[in-house]
Amino acid sequence: MFCCMKHQDNISVTVDHYNCLIDLFTRLGRLEFAEHIISNMPLSANAVSWLTILGGCQAQHDLERGERAAKRAHDLSPKGSTSFVTLSNLYAQSGRFDDAAYLMNQMWLLGQRQLTPVHT
Repeated sequence: MFCCMKHQDNISVTVDHYNCLIDLFTRLGRLEFAEHIISNMPLSANAVSWLTILGGCQAQHDLERGERAAKRAHDLSPKGSTSFVTLSNLYAQSGRFDDAAYLMNQMWLLGQRQLTPVHT
């Protein structure tokens, strides 16, 4: 049905359409397939694409894929805090409390740098 949108119905497929598919597969626990979609879609993934996978990784306790997704999401949205918080929660779920605390501290430091006025 998804592939017919463009060919039969002449609908321009956007990254949001792909993000819906990614969300569907992460909710089904098919994280590897969701990541495959991102890697092979003809459009550039956005932070939402990777944050969706990251949320699925938290639900499925997939730390390795979660770290990868968090890095990609952060690269696409460096001022956002969602990747920090979700990965920190995933670390905590995995018993890696030092890593979780370190990540939250990094997020706090990033926020402080963004809020500190520059004196000219």
